[in-house]
Amino acid sequence: MGARRLGTLLMAMALCAPWAQAPAASWTLVGEVVKVSDGDTVTLMDAEQASHKIRLAGIDAPERKQPWGQDARLALVTSVLHQTVSASCSKVDRYRRDVCTLRRGDVDLNQAQVQAGLAWHYLAYAREQSPADALAYAEAELQARQASRGLWSDAQPVPPWVWRHDKSSHAGAAAPLKAPAAP
Repeated sequence: MGARRLGTLLMAMALCAPWAQAPAASWTLVGEVVKVSDGDTVTLMDAEQASHKIRLAGIDAPERKQPWGQDARLALVTSVLHQTVSASCSKVDRYRRDVCTLRRGDVDLNQAQVQAGLAWHYLAYAREQSPADALAYAEAELQARQASRGLWSDAQPVPPWVWRHDKSSHAGAAAPLKAPAAP
């Protein structure tokens, strides 16, 4: 899909979608980021010394072993490690991570990863974002694509959800088959 068509589609979705409503339950965490696992997952230590594993909402960064994966992680390390952030959370995912938007001051750090060309706007979960956030993230991705920033400098960057699927579907392919035992 062309960048122009994608941008138009995303803007229409964000502006017109009645399903894009604020989540029923939300909470905020404030604390120091003590670990950055990859380009979209951090660990936050709150004032009570409770540890919270956080998945950045609305984005999907390349996996660590993927091209640009280490770059995405390093950018997040540089911007949040040992920094105090606030995390506006909307749900807990199947891996028991809080799914949140990280902010340091007025900066949306999730969106910053997309703007830098180090993450995709994760369209599969765009309906969980506010219309304004969905539009802002879509615009950030479009600008990064047009400027060939980060992963968009590659001719055909592979989205992490495709990479994960391909990796899991070929997981057993590399293992040699054993010949049946002789009778």
